Amino acid sequence: MESPHLYRKNAPSDLDPAVVERAIQLSQAQEAAGVAPILSLNHLAVQANAPLKVLERIAARAVDAYHIHEIRKRDRVSKRMIAAPTPELRQVQRWLLDNVFARVPVSPYAFAYVEGRSAPQCARRHVGATWLVKLDVKDFFHEFDEAQVFSVLRSVQYSALVSLEISRIVTRHVSTPQAWLPKKYASTSPRRPMPDAELVPDLFDHADDAPEYLSHPQGVRLGYLPQGSPSSGAISNILSRQLDEELAALASARGLTFTRYADDITLSSGEIFNRGRAEKILHEATAILHRNRLTPNRRKSRIVTPGLPLEVVGVRVDGDESRLPRRLRDRIEFHLRGIEQFGFAAHSRHVGFDDVLGFSNFLYGLIRYAHDVQPSLAAAYFARADAHFPAAQVGS
Repeated sequence: MESPHLYRKNAPSDLDPAVVERAIQLSQAQEAAGVAPILSLNHLAVQANAPLKVLERIAARAVDAYHIHEIRKRDRVSKRMIAAPTPELRQVQRWLLDNVFARVPVSPYAFAYVEGRSAPQCARRHVGATWLVKLDVKDFFHEFDEAQVFSVLRSVQYSALVSLEISRIVTRHVSTPQAWLPKKYASTSPRRPMPDAELVPDLFDHADDAPEYLSHPQGVRLGYLPQGSPSSGAISNILSRQLDEELAALASARGLTFTRYADDITLSSGEIFNRGRAEKILHEATAILHRNRLTPNRRKSRIVTPGLPLEVVGVRVDGDESRLPRRLRDRIEFHLRGIEQFGFAAHSRHVGFDDVLGFSNFLYGLIRYAHDVQPSLAAAYFARADAHFPAAQVGS
């Protein structure tokens, strides 16, 4: 709010002055917390350029505005459930990401979904490592629920009602129990699942004055954080701050380095180590996950010892610099040899691209990533690609 004076001056004449002053106070408190002011669901709809009726139905849990996709994971056995929001909902979630959730501080140990941080930066924290202790969190996104999101929103001074509505806009509920979701989403509750969601008296004189679309006499399931929403990554980082602090304290006490890239947790040592010590650290880190109500994926939690390739988020760290793993070097080499032998056009068709531009963007994207990881190696890659298709022609 640029000018409270103009806000008072331009307020409708029949609006209670106390409501105007409350709006000013809320706006200033939210701005001080670093987030964009949101005074009501209608205020959000206007700012995000979204239909109010659509947001009301989503907040009421009257519609499921997601499309579910099953994606098989690398192990070719388990599946990842992706909930993709409809275009209208995605637009609102993107606005909330940019104006609310991306503005809430996260720990310095989180590297995914944070502007200015990347996987190569995460890996470089571990360069020179001799041992790795790695943990993976099962159902990482799905473990976070709307009650936790509600608490975050309350902490940045949104009203209880607005916090309830936004928490439902960025989470998804299911009408029937789903086996792939944690057990806490199986039961229904006739009450709002928020710890302090009392309707604030400044907005309503009585509970009966609350919008009808928020009542759930038949009961409603707790909403979960969907993987596939543009705002979920940032929210997961906010809700993982306590986890990060505890793991960082463990690392500091044991002389280790700690990072987290979404659900990928790494603790590394650059000194003389042994398996017994590594197993103890793995046990301690697992206990921290449990304390934070997260479940470790034991199949992916492991200890990597000297003599084996030490990789963090797909980057080699067992040396004096971060390096590309062999599989990625081989992939880039395959494409470079292809264009050197057959040309960009023929090779792009051979590997399934419809046009040269699409393939060139793909190849230069791989090389730019290689540059972020290992600049000395990527320089030669750029030179070989440019010799057959100048970078200037593809906007690189």
